[in-house]
Amino acid sequence: MLEFRHQSGTLPPVCGNLSDLPYFIVVADAVEAMSSHRPYRPGLGMDAALAEITGASGVRYDQQTVEACIRLIREKGFTFKAD
Repeated sequence: MLEFRHQSGTLPPVCGNLSDLPYFIVVADAVEAMSSHRPYRPGLGMDAALAEITGASGVRYDQQTVEACIRLIREKGFTFKAD
């Protein structure tokens, strides 16, 4: 998600404006961390990561940002690049 903004110089449409960026980074980082493989544990997968942020929406994560992240992944087909 960050790579897209860096290369194009613009924010993804689901992000809103620049003041939303910190919320977007927190949610994107959480989803990437949960869904991706780590040396100390296997990745949980995208479905589990989205379920986790959905369950914590409005508590741990900004609700509108969670909704935007889910739209970006489910409707727009966003995926994280594997290293």
